[in-house]
Amino acid sequence: MKELILTCGIPASGKSTAIKTLYPNAKVISPDNFIGYTKEDPWTGEKVKEAWNKANDTLLESFGKGEEFIVFDAMFLKPWLRIKYVNWALQYDYYVSCLYCPIPFKIALARNEERDEFRKIPIKSMIKMYDSLEEPTYEEGFFLILRA
Repeated sequence: MKELILTCGIPASGKSTAIKTLYPNAKVISPDNFIGYTKEDPWTGEKVKEAWNKANDTLLESFGKGEEFIVFDAMFLKPWLRIKYVNWALQYDYYVSCLYCPIPFKIALARNEERDEFRKIPIKSMIKMYDSLEEPTYEEGFFLILRA
């Protein structure tokens, strides 16, 4: 059974940590892996776009190879952001699950403050993302929704 797991949650909600704990041997694809988070290589809007393109290309390549277990680690805050990935997975005969990481906002803010200087998310952005988060549903096409 080939499976894709999408993560869903705001920054600092524990998505990447949960993946490392629950799926230590999974192939993990994340746009964050393609973005610079240093003073010498700072985050920019153009780099985010490029990172998502690279992550998408990697995902499609993995589907084409028939890799058994893939985790796509990103926020996926809204159904309209998730549907493209659900549809891609279904086209390649993958089951699609969601690892949902709801978290109290105060905890996410505290974790965000512990991040390296160049990985911190501005508070206004954190508030906007928290307010826009929509819980995933089975109607979106998920085989399973796990709450971490």
